[in-house]
Amino acid sequence: MLLDLPTGSLGDDPYLAELSTSFRSASGDLPDLKVWKLTADGSFTVKSFYNFLIDRGLRCSITPRIFKRFIPRKIAAFAWLVGERKILTLDTLFARGCNKLPTATCLLCCSDTESIDHLFFRCPLARDIWDRLASIFSFPCIPSSCSDLWDDWYRELSPRLTLSCSLIARVFLWQIWLARNNCIFNSVFIPWHALFLKICHMYISWIPVVPARDLHRLEESIAAVRRCIQFPGPPHEEMEPDRHEESSG
Repeated sequence: MLLDLPTGSLGDDPYLAELSTSFRSASGDLPDLKVWKLTADGSFTVKSFYNFLIDRGLRCSITPRIFKRFIPRKIAAFAWLVGERKILTLDTLFARGCNKLPTATCLLCCSDTESIDHLFFRCPLARDIWDRLASIFSFPCIPSSCSDLWDDWYRELSPRLTLSCSLIARVFLWQIWLARNNCIFNSVFIPWHALFLKICHMYISWIPVVPARDLHRLEESIAAVRRCIQFPGPPHEEMEPDRHEESSG
């Protein structure tokens, strides 16, 4: 139906006159078109409709990068929650008035407010571990935030590093969270070198469940991690004088 303006003051309004003209020119003789909004070109596809049915069109871009079949579901889900900024750090609890502590200061460093980005990427303890992991896994830079972790940092990894670095990132997030909870609820502080060893051991423990087709992509990182967690005793020749003295005495 065309917009017919009444005569008088409303019909003399230039804005209404322009609106009426646009309606008349838009109507024309062009047929109505059906457009499918779930695709870029407006055409219907079964795949786009299926994706809409299973996630209501709210597909998360980082989900395929985080969830792997051989990774424990609780750890993958936690990594996703970190990426979506949905974990309850002290700053969030303090803002809601439900923090059991009198302050929102990070207990791992006691130098700044505990937020998601601080806890996992800016805390001195976390930075020390990231620096150590960077030298072992050879990733080019250290992620600066939770959004950077699964976005720019992940995409800049070379194909040979993608699997190993994404696995160690999940282990890192999980172990930092456990250490933080242990400090808050049990008053037990874990130094960074002990936490680093926990991260290395957990990474190695995942190797048996990695699909055989992907193991070759982890060989370098596995060897590097194992070298870090081995504690060889003193060389054999250094022990010989002591043994000789015991036998002579």
